Amino acid sequence: MIEREKLLDSITRACTWLTDISQIQTERIPTECLHYSPMQKSWKGSFRGEYNTGKQQWGMFCPVWHSGQAAKALCMAYQLTGEKKWLDSAISAGDFLLNQQVTEETSPEFGLIYAIEDYPDCVNTSAILESMEGLLWLSEVTGDQKYTIAAHRAVSWVRDNAYMGDGHFRDNYSLTEHRFLLPEWMNYWEPPAGYPKREGRPLADDAIFLKMYKLTGEQSFRDVFYTIADHLRTHEVPAGTWNNYQPSDGLQGLSHPRQSFWWGMPMYDAYMDTGDIVYYNSLRRCGEWYLRAQRQDGSLFRSTDLAFNTPAFGLCSSGISCASLLWMRLYSVDRDEKWMEAVERALQFNMKVQFRNVSDGNLSGAILERTQFVAGSDASPYHLRDLGTIFFIQAAVRYIEMMYS
Repeated sequence: MIEREKLLDSITRACTWLTDISQIQTERIPTECLHYSPMQKSWKGSFRGEYNTGKQQWGMFCPVWHSGQAAKALCMAYQLTGEKKWLDSAISAGDFLLNQQVTEETSPEFGLIYAIEDYPDCVNTSAILESMEGLLWLSEVTGDQKYTIAAHRAVSWVRDNAYMGDGHFRDNYSLTEHRFLLPEWMNYWEPPAGYPKREGRPLADDAIFLKMYKLTGEQSFRDVFYTIADHLRTHEVPAGTWNNYQPSDGLQGLSHPRQSFWWGMPMYDAYMDTGDIVYYNSLRRCGEWYLRAQRQDGSLFRSTDLAFNTPAFGLCSSGISCASLLWMRLYSVDRDEKWMEAVERALQFNMKVQFRNVSDGNLSGAILERTQFVAGSDASPYHLRDLGTIFFIQAAVRYIEMMYS
C-alpha cells in the first residue's frame, strides 16, 4: 500500500498548483496564453492548461471539459480533506462553465455550452459531455441545484441536436454557421482496414446519459446510453479499446491513452445498473488492455501500437491515472489484486514525476504530463497539461477512499 500521508501531500501540492498557478482569476485571458478561442464568453475560473517548459510558454486547449474535470477533482479533494480552498476553486470553475452556456430559452441553442476544442469557433460534443461531471459534483457537494439544471440543459441539447440515432453523435458544431460541420479529420483519418468510416462517434463519456436518466427519470437518456454501450462493447478494435474511432489512429493501429477510459469505464455503470455480465466483460477487457500498455515504471505513453510498443517520447501521465480509475472500478467488483498492484505502480510513478524542487515556479506541484522530442536542441522536453494533475488527484483520492476508509 502507498502511505496515506505521502499521497495526501502529493494531492495537496497538486491541488495548490491548480488553484494558485493554473487557474485564471481574471475575466480576460492572460496575454501570455497562446491558442485560445476569442469566442469563450469569460475566462475567470478556467485553467491555463498547457505549459511548454522549454519556451516557458502557457497555452490553452479546450478549457471547458478540462475545467469540468478539475472541478470534480477539487470537489473530491475537498470531501477528503475539508480544505475549503479546494471547494472555492471548484465553484469558480463551475461558474466558468455556467458562463459558457446559452441561457435564452427561445434560442435553438438553449443549453449549449461553448466547449470549444479543435477549432476556434467550433464546439466538440465530447467536450460538452466530459465537462458535466464537474457540474454534478458541485451540485452534490454544495447542494445548489443550478449546476444540475445546467447539466440537464446541456445534455438535453446534445441528445436533441448532436445524436444521430444509432449510438453515434456529430461533433464540430459551428458557432458562426450554427450547424454541425464535417470535422477536418474526415479528410485524412482512416479506420483500420475493413471497418467503415463514420462521421459520428459513440460517446459514452462518464456514463452521463445514464446519470442524467437517474437524475430526471427521462427514459430517452437511458435508451441513448444503452444504445451507445451496446455498440461499443460489440465493436472493440482491438479488444479493450477503439482504434476504429477518433482520436485513436485507426489505420496506423495507434491507441489514444484515454479512449478506453471514456468509453470503457461507463461499462461499470452499465453493469451496476443491470447486473448483466456482458458489460463487466467489456470493462475487464479495457482493464487488460491498460495492463499490457502500462510500462514497467508504471507509466503509459500516448501512442501505443497493436504490439504494445511505444515511441521513446510521448509520455501521457493523465492516461495512466485514467487507467487507475478504471482498474479501481474493476477491483471494487472482483477484488482481483492485480488491478490494485497496477494502480499503485501508476500512482507511485506520478508521484515521482511531480515537480517539487523547481527553479521555474510555474511547475511547482504539477504532475508532468508528457515528454516531447525537441529536434537538435537542448531545450527541456517537459510539457505540462492540466489533465496530468487533474486525473492524478481523482485517482489518488479514490485510492485513499478505497484503501483507508
